[in-house]
Amino acid sequence: MLIGSRGRKLLVIVLLNLLGGVLQAQPIHLSIRGEPLPVALRELARVSPDYNISFIYNDLEDFIVSAEISDATVPQAIRQLVGHYPVRVTEGKGKTVYVESYGKGLPRYRGEVVSSAASRGERRPAQSR
Repeated sequence: MLIGSRGRKLLVIVLLNLLGGVLQAQPIHLSIRGEPLPVALRELARVSPDYNISFIYNDLEDFIVSAEISDATVPQAIRQLVGHYPVRVTEGKGKTVYVESYGKGLPRYRGEVVSSAASRGERRPAQSR
Protein backbone atom coordinates (compact mmCIF):
# COMPACT_ATOMS: atom_id res chain seq x y z
CA MET A 1 0.00 0.00 0.00
CA LEU A 2 1.55 3.26 -1.12
CA ILE A 3 -0.93 5.57 0.62
CA GLY A 4 -2.37 4.84 4.05
CA SER A 5 -5.99 5.55 5.02
CA ARG A 6 -4.97 8.92 6.41
CA GLY A 7 -3.28 9.82 3.13
CA ARG A 8 -6.33 8.74 1.13
CA LYS A 9 -8.59 10.95 3.24
CA LEU A 10 -6.26 13.89 2.68
CA LEU A 11 -6.16 13.20 -1.06
CA VAL A 12 -9.98 13.03 -1.23
CA ILE A 13 -10.27 16.34 0.65
CA VAL A 14 -7.79 18.04 -1.69
CA LEU A 15 -9.56 16.68 -4.79
CA LEU A 16 -12.99 17.78 -3.52
CA ASN A 17 -11.67 21.29 -2.85
CA LEU A 18 -10.25 21.49 -6.38
CA LEU A 19 -13.48 20.16 -7.88
CA GLY A 20 -15.56 22.64 -5.85
CA GLY A 21 -13.61 25.53 -7.36
CA VAL A 22 -14.31 24.25 -10.87
CA LEU A 23 -18.03 23.73 -10.22
CA GLN A 24 -18.66 27.23 -8.88
CA ALA A 25 -20.76 29.49 -11.09
CA GLN A 26 -18.74 31.35 -13.65
CA PRO A 27 -19.07 35.15 -13.42
CA ILE A 28 -21.21 36.76 -16.10
CA HIS A 29 -19.72 39.20 -18.62
CA LEU A 30 -22.36 40.69 -20.90
CA SER A 31 -23.04 43.93 -22.78
CA ILE A 32 -26.66 44.87 -23.53
CA ARG A 33 -27.58 48.06 -25.40
CA GLY A 34 -31.18 49.24 -25.91
CA GLU A 35 -32.81 45.81 -25.93
CA PRO A 36 -36.23 44.83 -24.56
CA LEU A 37 -35.83 43.15 -21.17
CA PRO A 38 -37.03 39.71 -22.41
CA VAL A 39 -34.38 39.72 -25.15
CA ALA A 40 -31.71 40.60 -22.57
CA LEU A 41 -32.98 37.83 -20.25
CA ARG A 42 -32.81 35.30 -23.09
CA GLU A 43 -29.22 36.35 -23.84
CA LEU A 44 -28.37 36.00 -20.15
CA ALA A 45 -29.95 32.52 -20.11
CA ARG A 46 -27.88 31.60 -23.19
CA VAL A 47 -24.58 32.47 -21.49
CA SER A 48 -25.56 30.76 -18.22
CA PRO A 49 -27.33 27.52 -19.14
CA ASP A 50 -27.11 26.15 -15.59
CA TYR A 51 -29.74 28.71 -14.47
CA ASN A 52 -33.45 28.64 -15.23
CA ILE A 53 -34.73 32.21 -15.77
CA SER A 54 -38.52 32.25 -15.70
CA PHE A 55 -40.53 35.25 -16.98
CA ILE A 56 -43.58 36.22 -19.04
CA TYR A 57 -42.44 37.88 -22.25
CA ASN A 58 -45.46 40.16 -22.75
CA ASP A 59 -45.25 41.59 -19.23
CA LEU A 60 -41.66 42.76 -19.70
CA GLU A 61 -41.39 43.70 -23.39
CA ASP A 62 -41.99 47.43 -22.77
CA PHE A 63 -38.90 47.76 -20.59
CA ILE A 64 -35.85 48.73 -22.67
CA VAL A 65 -32.55 48.02 -20.94
CA SER A 66 -28.87 48.78 -21.36
CA ALA A 67 -26.15 47.44 -19.09
CA GLU A 68 -22.49 46.54 -18.97
CA ILE A 69 -22.33 43.47 -16.74
CA SER A 70 -19.05 42.04 -15.50
CA ASP A 71 -18.12 39.64 -12.71
CA ALA A 72 -21.74 39.15 -11.61
CA THR A 73 -23.80 36.12 -10.68
CA VAL A 74 -26.99 35.51 -12.65
CA PRO A 75 -29.30 37.04 -9.99
CA GLN A 76 -26.97 40.08 -9.70
CA ALA A 77 -26.93 40.46 -13.49
CA ILE A 78 -30.74 40.34 -13.65
CA ARG A 79 -31.04 42.96 -10.91
CA GLN A 80 -28.58 45.16 -12.80
CA LEU A 81 -30.65 44.79 -15.99
CA VAL A 82 -33.92 45.52 -14.20
CA GLY A 83 -32.62 48.69 -12.54
CA HIS A 84 -35.48 50.83 -11.25
CA TYR A 85 -38.23 49.33 -13.39
CA PRO A 86 -41.24 47.95 -11.50
CA VAL A 87 -39.95 44.40 -11.80
CA ARG A 88 -39.53 41.86 -9.01
CA VAL A 89 -36.63 39.37 -9.08
CA THR A 90 -37.08 36.31 -6.85
CA GLU A 91 -34.65 33.44 -6.40
CA GLY A 92 -36.40 30.09 -6.25
CA LYS A 93 -35.13 26.67 -5.30
CA GLY A 94 -31.91 25.52 -6.90
CA LYS A 95 -30.82 27.77 -9.72
CA THR A 96 -34.21 29.19 -10.70
CA VAL A 97 -34.83 32.94 -10.89
CA TYR A 98 -38.31 34.40 -11.39
CA VAL A 99 -38.67 37.81 -13.03
CA GLU A 100 -42.10 39.46 -12.96
CA SER A 101 -43.55 42.90 -13.53
CA TYR A 102 -45.64 44.30 -10.72
CA GLY A 103 -46.36 47.62 -12.41
CA LYS A 104 -48.46 46.46 -15.35
CA GLY A 105 -51.66 47.79 -13.79
CA LEU A 106 -50.23 51.29 -13.46
CA PRO A 107 -51.32 53.81 -16.08
CA ARG A 108 -48.89 54.59 -18.89
CA TYR A 109 -49.26 57.86 -20.73
CA ARG A 110 -48.32 58.34 -24.35
CA GLY A 111 -48.81 61.33 -26.54
CA GLU A 112 -47.36 64.74 -27.19
CA VAL A 113 -46.86 67.69 -24.89
CA VAL A 114 -48.90 70.66 -26.03
CA SER A 115 -47.44 74.00 -25.03
CA SER A 116 -46.53 77.38 -26.43
CA ALA A 117 -43.73 75.63 -28.33
CA ALA A 118 -46.42 73.64 -30.16
CA SER A 119 -47.94 76.84 -31.48
CA ARG A 120 -44.57 77.57 -33.12
CA GLY A 121 -44.63 74.15 -34.79
CA GLU A 122 -42.31 72.41 -32.33
CA ARG A 123 -43.48 69.03 -31.09
CA ARG A 124 -42.02 67.15 -28.17
CA PRO A 125 -42.92 63.55 -27.38
CA ALA A 126 -44.32 62.92 -23.92
CA GLN A 127 -42.29 60.72 -21.63
CA SER A 128 -44.03 57.59 -20.46
CA ARG A 129 -43.46 55.93 -17.12
